[in-house]
Amino acid sequence: MRSRYLCIFAVVVFAILVSNAQIPRMTSISPTTGPVGTQVQINGSGFGTSQGSSSVSFNGATATIVSWSNGQITATVPSAATNGPVTVVEGGLPSNANLSFTVPPPSVTSISPTSGVPGTQVTINGVGFQATQPAFGSVYFNGLVAAISSWSDTKIVATVPASVTTGPASVMVNGASSNQNIVFTAVNPVVTALTPSSGPVGTQVQINGVAFGATQGSSAVTFNGKTATINSWSSTQIVATVPSTATTGQLSVTVGGVASNTGIYFNVPHPQVTSISPTGGVPGTQITINGSGFQAAQGSSTIWFNNSVPTVNSWSDTQIRATIASGTTSGPVLVTVNSVASNQDVVLAMPNPVVNGLSPLSGPGGTQVQINGTGFGATQGSSTVTIGGYPPASVLNWSNTQIVATVVNYANTGSVTVTVGGVTSNSDNVFTVPAAQVTSISPTSGVVGTQVTITGTNFQSAKPTYGSLSFNNVTASNIISWTNTQIVATVPSGARSGPVTVTPNSMVSTLTSNENVVFAMPSPVVASFSPTSGPGGTPVQISGTGFGATQGSSTIAFNGVNAAVSNWSDTQISATVPSSATTGSVKVTEGGVSSNTNISFTVPAPQITSISPTSGLIGTQVTINGANFQATRPTSSSVAFNGSSATIVTWNNSQIVAAVPANATTGSVSVVVNGVNSNQDVQFTLPTLL
Repeated sequence: MRSRYLCIFAVVVFAILVSNAQIPRMTSISPTTGPVGTQVQINGSGFGTSQGSSSVSFNGATATIVSWSNGQITATVPSAATNGPVTVVEGGLPSNANLSFTVPPPSVTSISPTSGVPGTQVTINGVGFQATQPAFGSVYFNGLVAAISSWSDTKIVATVPASVTTGPASVMVNGASSNQNIVFTAVNPVVTALTPSSGPVGTQVQINGVAFGATQGSSAVTFNGKTATINSWSSTQIVATVPSTATTGQLSVTVGGVASNTGIYFNVPHPQVTSISPTGGVPGTQITINGSGFQAAQGSSTIWFNNSVPTVNSWSDTQIRATIASGTTSGPVLVTVNSVASNQDVVLAMPNPVVNGLSPLSGPGGTQVQINGTGFGATQGSSTVTIGGYPPASVLNWSNTQIVATVVNYANTGSVTVTVGGVTSNSDNVFTVPAAQVTSISPTSGVVGTQVTITGTNFQSAKPTYGSLSFNNVTASNIISWTNTQIVATVPSGARSGPVTVTPNSMVSTLTSNENVVFAMPSPVVASFSPTSGPGGTPVQISGTGFGATQGSSTIAFNGVNAAVSNWSDTQISATVPSSATTGSVKVTEGGVSSNTNISFTVPAPQITSISPTSGLIGTQVTINGANFQATRPTSSSVAFNGSSATIVTWNNSQIVAAVPANATTGSVSVVVNGVNSNQDVQFTLPTLL
């Protein structure tokens, strides 16, 4: 309750104080118009005897106070003032705001000069500019803001901005713009003449005209779009150097972003080739190119010898030295500077190589051939020669008119060509590689492994990469020696009677020798053997011819199974029937050559004569008597009780002991030797269990 009474008391006291306070009231101001800085007398009441914290404002801009009393205030119009009400605030209470003060807008009366180019300093005369440039004070030339050099209430000095065009010069002060009837005329630069009007890069050119500006500043001169270096600059004359990248085209002077008149052209002459020395050559030759307009350094410029770019060794405005590149052909010399091409009537002649003779005209691989002609070049360098489509094994000598080369050992008959700088000679001179010729062999017959001497011609001096010797199309792998006229080799395994041929190059069938010299391979003949039948292990004597004095790698087989040999001569072989042999032919193979196969050896089938016991339980060991079981059990042999395979205890040619297998039933006992079945008429009985 007490706090409520206190709040009511405070409200009452505040109301009494407000009612006792006097609100300031303005009755008049004098003068009612004037520029910034004008002293204005404000008449009224309730202003207070002294200023204290009170204030006066002109349209919101606080004024400086000259004097203050309860009925009169003298204040100075502030620099930021604009048209609007004058207000007095005393003790936090504002006065009436129905008295207005007018700040006249700035007025431009004249400018000097009245025309010019960007960068010109112009004096603007008038009133209402204020003593110093206000925060929101600026000068415009046809809407473009100018840089201020000096500012007073009646005079401003400003610089004409870049890209200016003709239009009003105006002043704005605190948002109030001056009159727009004073016009500044923008003068565009005009080029009237060039001296000289043509010349290479680096030429100093005098440019005459008007409105260039007293100094260069940010202004520029371009030759067909390329900016030039300036040597001197005045309002009516510029001296500039033609830039290194300039080409023929328009010359332009740009002042303050405004370009000069069009139609003024400067001619940069095309590069000109006047002569070359020497006038021809092969790749690697250095050529001197004389002329003009090449520029002092190469930069991005290029030179061509017809279809290829040479290596540049030196470059100046009047002379270039360059080396002919590989693959260059005859054609014009072309220099390009800044994408501008020179004349193309000076021609570089590339000599075409010409082959006009060979010595000798034929020969095997390894032959030295002298190639005569012209235009080969003083040295080989990257030039090449081919004989029958192949590079030579070696080049022994090379001059402009003669080459000596060794025919590669796998060469073929074909054209001889010389290629110089990518240009290939005529191909009508043919070198003939003759086919190999076998004239004789010694001995003329023999077996595999026999050493044979083959005599003839054109075999080549050493065994060629793709060369070979064959006995009836079986290649001899053991070559003992090889020369152009003689080869020594051993008869290969698998050889048969037939022609002996030499092939110097397997890729060229026409070089293979004749096939009329024959080496005879004796064929072995089996006439008889004794005995003509028996089981494995039986000694057999085989009679016949052509077996060879010793066995060596020769073999004898019984129905395809090789037998062990105890004796071997050219007419008789003693061998043992192998344990795995079966009935079939007996064949002798000597030196890879097989004998006749029309005489057979019979291996008798196994024969069971009796068993003991003839009955018994599973697991009973049974002795099987008979013949032709073989002395030891062969790999593919077995015993069966009514078809069930038994475990073998012992085995010899006439007796086998085997255990009755677990799944055996009453039935025949059989023996299998090397896949051949015995008789099956001997029975073994297993008792019937109740």
